Amino acid sequence: GFTSKEMAAELHISERTVEMYYSHIRSKLGVSNRQEAIAKAIECGLIRRDVLPTSSRVMRRQIRRAR
Repeated sequence: GFTSKEMAAELHISERTVEMYYSHIRSKLGVSNRQEAIAKAIECGLIRRDVLPTSSRVMRRQIRRAR
């Protein structure tokens, strides 16, 4: 996966913003870390394992879905 720094650079946002998004995602999914968040999101059908974010547009869409 991408680090917060890599995502921030790709999305042209601050690293802190990425961390805040992850905080909200973890809270809404009821998990405590990124690995659990990803597993839960796959389990709930929010993201597909076979589709990896390859562009800013895809990453933004996945972040918005988790809000």
